[in-house]
Amino acid sequence: MPPGMFALTTLARVKAGLVNLDNTPEEDLELERLIDSVTSLFEAATGRRLKSRTYRPSGAGPGEELLVLSGSRRLSPCAFHVPEWPLTDVSAITILPASLDLAQALVLVAGEDWTFTARGTITLIDGDLVEWGENNLQVTFTAGYLATHALWPSLEQACADQVRYQFKKLTNPQDLVTSLSDPGGSVTYFQGPLLPQVRMLLENTFRRRDLL
Repeated sequence: MPPGMFALTTLARVKAGLVNLDNTPEEDLELERLIDSVTSLFEAATGRRLKSRTYRPSGAGPGEELLVLSGSRRLSPCAFHVPEWPLTDVSAITILPASLDLAQALVLVAGEDWTFTARGTITLIDGDLVEWGENNLQVTFTAGYLATHALWPSLEQACADQVRYQFKKLTNPQDLVTSLSDPGGSVTYFQGPLLPQVRMLLENTFRRRDLL
């Protein structure tokens, strides 16, 4: 089956950088599996989801994620972070009171009651406050990288490079030789979970909220 909807590269892009392929359905299936595996590896390495998607507190549909936030992690009485970025849209915010016996939920109005930044900070305006509590912020928002984002090409290229490396490691490990100690001696090649240049990119760029 094709890679998942949140895959960071495509089968065609990966195959364009490989040679001596058999172009069999089985080979394509293995590459597609690796694309999904590397996408998950990148998200584990950065501690975040990378490709754009919508987050809802309930009723998430296909391609959406369930997520409820807590006022106890607010930045200030009128501001809080969402855990994913770049933040591209905030369509609904409901703040539940600390005790449902004391007050009703505060339903904010889009376009009037908040502003947000790409870094993921949402600031309430018009005098509204972020109630302190656990699992009491119901926010519907969209965050993550679109193909039009300036950083997307480097992310997609890194994913394709990592997939190609892992495919060669499975099928033609001799292609990964990077040095020979001496004629007839041992060969060495990189075997880590992430290519060094990929690890550097993820750590220095995609783990940092300030680089957008």
